[in-house]
Amino acid sequence: MLHPQFLLHLAPFFWHAHLRVIPCARPLKESLVFRKSILFIALGSLALLAACGGGSGSISSPPPQPITISLSSASATAPVNGASPAVTVTVGRPAGNTKPVMLIVGQAPSGVTPQVTSPGTGNSGSIAFSAAGVATPGTYSLILFATGAGPTVTASFSLTVLSSPLTVNVTVSPVVNTSVGFGGQMQTFMTTQFQAAEWDESFFQTLPGATTTLANLNPEHIRVYTNSLGIPERADKSWDFSVLDATLDPVIGVGDKSISMVLVQGPPGMCTNIGPNCVLEPQNYPEFAAYAAQMVQYYNTTTGFTDSNGVQHVHTPFTPITYWSIYTIPDLVGMTPAQYANLYDLTVTAMQNARSLVPLKFVALELSGVTDANNYVPAFLNAVTAQIDVVAQQQYAVCGWQNTDEVAMGAVPSTFGQFARDFANIVATSPKLNNAVLWMTENNVDADFSIGNGVGECSNPFEIDPRGTSPFFAGWRPYVFSQWAQAGSHSLAHSDFEQDPSNMSLMYAEVAYATGQPYLSYWVDYYLQRYFPYCAPDEPPTCQAPTSNILTVSTSEPAGSQTVEILATANSDGSVVVMAVDHAINGPNDDNGPGAPRTVVIDISQLGNFSSATELTIDANNIVDPNTAQASQPAAVSVTPAPQMTLNLGGYGVTFLKLVP
Repeated sequence: MLHPQFLLHLAPFFWHAHLRVIPCARPLKESLVFRKSILFIALGSLALLAACGGGSGSISSPPPQPITISLSSASATAPVNGASPAVTVTVGRPAGNTKPVMLIVGQAPSGVTPQVTSPGTGNSGSIAFSAAGVATPGTYSLILFATGAGPTVTASFSLTVLSSPLTVNVTVSPVVNTSVGFGGQMQTFMTTQFQAAEWDESFFQTLPGATTTLANLNPEHIRVYTNSLGIPERADKSWDFSVLDATLDPVIGVGDKSISMVLVQGPPGMCTNIGPNCVLEPQNYPEFAAYAAQMVQYYNTTTGFTDSNGVQHVHTPFTPITYWSIYTIPDLVGMTPAQYANLYDLTVTAMQNARSLVPLKFVALELSGVTDANNYVPAFLNAVTAQIDVVAQQQYAVCGWQNTDEVAMGAVPSTFGQFARDFANIVATSPKLNNAVLWMTENNVDADFSIGNGVGECSNPFEIDPRGTSPFFAGWRPYVFSQWAQAGSHSLAHSDFEQDPSNMSLMYAEVAYATGQPYLSYWVDYYLQRYFPYCAPDEPPTCQAPTSNILTVSTSEPAGSQTVEILATANSDGSVVVMAVDHAINGPNDDNGPGAPRTVVIDISQLGNFSSATELTIDANNIVDPNTAQASQPAAVSVTPAPQMTLNLGGYGVTFLKLVP
């Protein structure tokens, strides 16, 4: 028992505490009676402290440990007028906790009913969703609450409501559509590109087998893009080809063994800035031309050249380069058409005088896609005098992850298709381009890139846009291919075969830099080249492809609002290929969404009889690991030919139907 005298020592504390509790109370004169009252207050307060664990009695138990919950999937998909598969919810319990657990889904969208099985006293439950006809398609962020066995815990996941499948009726006619392609012929090849720079230097050294993966694409005129230290001339006028050749040497031995060298910018000292773009001043045009001529001497002669320091440079073995792209995106760096014509003429002339042992072909312009060809190309052609073999244009759908799927898909017919048609018309009608062809180079969904400090060229904050490797790409790239092939482009080049060790490869690449494993984008390009093969006139005899005519098709969808792209070709071997591309948007705010399902009924009754048929589909089902975007190779499935063939596309994706006589 506490001594009363000790309690009296505590009285001032309780006195002052008492005054703080009643701050407006007038101080009372201290008296014996009052001191006794304080003593009783102190005794009562200490008893309270002891009850709260503040005394020397028993200590209360610590608060209970919370349970944990984990989900078998971070997302669920429910079609309108349908239900989603169940997502398993696993409960982790602290030792001894057997209290019942209740699951609650917070704020489900209108028209969607959660179907919850709570774990109770067990360790497993589930959630699923049914969507009524009034549910609005789209992707929603939801929270799952687990309560009743201690503190409430939560988990986040996403629910996608898919629109009901719409049926699109298509009729394929045997009549060749001579208004598209090249007088009705399909003459478009697929290729890819490498950035020769220090961040890509070790790719083939680490993964020598990647040349086989590259070769299996059957690419023609692979582009090698000099960048950073991949530009061999240094500021002190010394030369170092090691970074460039680390990429070029493995690539030039693949496929047609005819790369296209892209002289994207000048060496250090020629530009006012060496950032993402090189601004080459007119007074430096002759120096750039001399640099390009020495590049030709290095690769296309057996003696090479001697630099200003007296060092000789010659590439061994002798693997000459035919195609040379002269300075890209001049419009984006503010170069006028007349200035670019001056640079182009000086550079081509210097390269032609460089004693190349093989004929040279030159790629002009490579406009950014921002500039209308009708506003730039005619002025360039009026001023240029040098040889032009190819005119080119780069194209990206958006710049910045914040652009929705609707914007990225909408760019295909409105921008890509129209630009290609305008460019092709210029090529067809300009006397200076009588022997030239059109290439569409460096193509992908998003042009954005990090410029440091978490900021992108077009976004703040910068975020990786996964649509270059996600199922979105399977509904986007074939759509682009169809539009460009029918507009009259001879080539479609992917932006990068592999990117770099960072996650940027998820935006741009066809294979993972670290492993060489294919992304979904690889398989899309792989099968576009196989179902629509074309050998350019300068390809070696080993390139074999049938002649393909583009057939006339009609669809039940109104022009201007089509959600399924159809491309049909009749081949000289008697086979017919029909490509159906589902590029339908599921929700207006989707950003890398799932796409909307479509049922495509194709009437091929006018094409005659076929003995066999196969279908091959590329879509979300080919994704092996959503975290790495690794994708499995799709397989063709045998189907029975019939006058009407039905294809079921579950969202963004493409199906190739091949009919064999």
